[in-house]
Amino acid sequence: MFCYNKQMINVLQTFFKKYNFDFVLLFGSAVTQTMHEMSDIDIGIFTKDTISLKDLGYISAMLENKLNKRVDISLLRDLEKKDPNFVFSILENHQLITLQDETSYIDFKTKAQLSYLDHKELIETNLKGLKNRIENGNFARRNYA
Repeated sequence: MFCYNKQMINVLQTFFKKYNFDFVLLFGSAVTQTMHEMSDIDIGIFTKDTISLKDLGYISAMLENKLNKRVDISLLRDLEKKDPNFVFSILENHQLITLQDETSYIDFKTKAQLSYLDHKELIETNLKGLKNRIENGNFARRNYA
């Protein structure tokens, strides 16, 4: 079984060298060292080009074969607009696998942080409301009139 280690990084770096992606990140339990038997390997790919579903499936299948673990690939371009909290969590705990365009990497980190800060109050309010509904046993009930 793979865990976050130099061997996994080497496999990923070797694999992604043949692609022209701006950068590739490893994140999730592999980086936080909380992997267990059911964990997958989370990979973030940033590219200015469009990646077809077929190509994503191929990349995922090849990596799953090499790593003997399920692989979950996230396309990072503009993801901060859709889910700033998720992207910020990636920024907090990630390992850079390949870097071909440092400007794209810096721009991604900057946009992700700004988007998170723009939405932070709303995110925290929603989490507080969710926590209150769970604690009060109202999780599945409507919270509006």
